[in-house]
Amino acid sequence: MSLSGSVNVEPVITHVVMMKLTDPADTIEAVERLQYMDGKIPDLLSIEVLADALHRDGAFDLVLRSTHADEPVWSAIWNTPNIRHCWPGCDPGWRAGR
Repeated sequence: MSLSGSVNVEPVITHVVMMKLTDPADTIEAVERLQYMDGKIPDLLSIEVLADALHRDGAFDLVLRSTHADEPVWSAIWNTPNIRHCWPGCDPGWRAGR
């Protein structure tokens, strides 16, 4: 795909998961476990883990942002139970509304 003829943009899927931990003391371990996936999963283009630094009421504790080449790759990775439930006490925000 080309925008104005001079910039090439490759389509990717960006997946964002916002998480609230049962115990905020688990933040460092959670970040380490999520970052461990970097380079270990074929076709995972990038992964970024962000931890809340302000600790405001109602804020999520972690944000996981990953990019994938296409939907089948994304689906194969994130529909694996070992990935979706990465550690005890993890409550992904996207599941809270279901």
